[in-house]
Amino acid sequence: MKRRLLMAMVSIFALIGLLVVGAHAKQTRPPFRTIAPIVATDWLENNLGQEGLVVVDIRSPDQYGAGHIPGSINEPFVTVFDPCKGPSSNWIIGSDDCLWLQVPDVNDLFITIGNLGISRDSRVVVVTAPNPGEPPFYGFANATRVALTLIYAGV
Repeated sequence: MKRRLLMAMVSIFALIGLLVVGAHAKQTRPPFRTIAPIVATDWLENNLGQEGLVVVDIRSPDQYGAGHIPGSINEPFVTVFDPCKGPSSNWIIGSDDCLWLQVPDVNDLFITIGNLGISRDSRVVVVTAPNPGEPPFYGFANATRVALTLIYAGV
């Protein structure tokens, strides 16, 4: 008798859990991608100017100033370097206990994303340089980090 009661209670809680998860799933947008994770320069050239497409150039302001994709927005991956906190910018922060490359506070991150004209429905192309400066060369890793940060933020 106790076993049947326990099984009935577990079944009821499981059913309630499924209903709650199902109701939440209907309210959230399913994750999907409208462009490939990596696009060719030809694709970008053919799609520049499309509504909802935002091109973010994460290179330094000097590199951006020397030449950039028309209509792109410069938001460098690294703007400051502190020996303890490491590199920082609107994409990454460090802390006094020497933890580098942390995600910024969510409010600060959303301000950056909003200032770039990016919304949940935007399609974003992140532009970087494979060799952004002095070794080591982390250009592609920086673009990947920005892309993952945007995914984390719901873009």
